[in-house]
Amino acid sequence: MERKLAILVADLAGYTALTEAHGSFSAAQIVDKYLQIVNNSLTGSSRLVERVGDEVVIIAEIARDLVETALRLRQLANEENNFLAIHAGIHIGDLLERNGSFFGTAINLASRIASISKGGQILCSASIIKEVAEASNIEFTCLGEVSFKNLRTKIELFEIKAEPHLLPPHIDPVCRMLVLPNQAIHCQHEGKMYYFCSGECQTLFVSSPKDFASAHEDETIGS
Repeated sequence: MERKLAILVADLAGYTALTEAHGSFSAAQIVDKYLQIVNNSLTGSSRLVERVGDEVVIIAEIARDLVETALRLRQLANEENNFLAIHAGIHIGDLLERNGSFFGTAINLASRIASISKGGQILCSASIIKEVAEASNIEFTCLGEVSFKNLRTKIELFEIKAEPHLLPPHIDPVCRMLVLPNQAIHCQHEGKMYYFCSGECQTLFVSSPKDFASAHEDETIGS
């Protein structure tokens, strides 16, 4: 029997760039740390039900629990030096559970929403807003309607804003790791300061700054 559940799909922004810059061993260590952070983020009825590579699927019977889990996940990732930003999508709908796996269009839509979010962004559907609108401590920004392939109707999306007291970390433009300014190597290029997880990444940047600076401009951390 199907039942209404909230679904969070989240993965690591820049995972491919990290693997290319630092190798598969470092990437595997990041995933191990990520799973620890995920488990430490679970709130209320939220539970981890699937993990493929760096993508996790978390469900909850109460949408508010899942939103708080997403906020906690982003916060813990941002506080971790030499880590990666998460990006996520949240939706709610009817799912069928069979042999520990979940099926339904709702989980596919949550994955689609996650796929268009940027580093540090948590996006959700209007259905989630209806469930948690009374939560005064959670702020949302409407992004308008978005078309997804093979869906007949557009989906209205919202961004869950970062807590105003949390300062965003910097992103290493080479490997996309989150770095804390007081612990990072840095250099200036065309009037802007860039921060790096290691001398290796700084050297790669200095050798060809245009290859990395343009991609860096597109990154966001929970704007």
